[in-house]
Amino acid sequence: MRIGFTLFVVGLISQVSFSAISNEEALSFDYFENNWNVIGLKDYVNGCRITPDNELLLSGKTPIQIRFGMDVTPLARKYGKRALFGWMPIMHVTTADGAVKYDFTYMGAYTVMADMIRGWHEQVVEDFYWYLLHTTAAHAFPEGIYYKDRMAWNHTIPHVTGACNYAIMLRHMLVHEAGDELHLLSAVPDWWLDEGKTIRVESAPTHFGRMDLLIRGTRKGVKVNLKRPERALPKRIVLHLPESRKLVNTIEGVDVIVRPNQKKRWDFPTVVSLHEKSKEK
Repeated sequence: MRIGFTLFVVGLISQVSFSAISNEEALSFDYFENNWNVIGLKDYVNGCRITPDNELLLSGKTPIQIRFGMDVTPLARKYGKRALFGWMPIMHVTTADGAVKYDFTYMGAYTVMADMIRGWHEQVVEDFYWYLLHTTAAHAFPEGIYYKDRMAWNHTIPHVTGACNYAIMLRHMLVHEAGDELHLLSAVPDWWLDEGKTIRVESAPTHFGRMDLLIRGTRKGVKVNLKRPERALPKRIVLHLPESRKLVNTIEGVDVIVRPNQKKRWDFPTVVSLHEKSKEK
């Protein structure tokens, strides 16, 4: 007999606040450096590991313990772990209690969403377009891809969940809840805010209620119109803007965080061109 368990720890992400990450930290960051960790937490190195007391230590040093079998044995380091399929950010632990075998898997947030929470807006924008590259000509999404061959897993295309994940990612780039805070434009391309550009979000459902957001790029900067959610007021509303695109109007009760300009323009033609060049090598 085999029993499987899957632990989705992504809900913890909502408890993480935005923080500044240095370039050195960004360059040295490795999702697989310690793959007991729950991917996406800002304190990644201490994020989630099996302690000597056989506990999973989550962000904020909150301990949980997984037990199995007739004797309710704690899941321990001795049972070993591996990345699912050898590379996925999903940890797989197997053990047994007599004739009963147990499979435990747990995963963190999708890596692009994790980067957004860590404040790596330019990496998010780049991945947003690379993600789009691995779709059909009509932008139908796969569940996942073998990137070298650009083939969908098990020919699963179009895949509804794959498409929904992309829409959810875009939603959080524009409107993102972080606990009792509401963050706007956490990770968007700088050029989306250029003169003449418009971003419009209408009747978007959030944890705090529905909201509208209208962003207009002007010669002097960015003009923002916000209809706040009213069901439950967030304790803080934060608008993220690049240094080169200042807010030209006043929005009472909204904190503006100015971030560095992005070093490269990422868009769909850019990733297509880079992909074509990579095939020539």
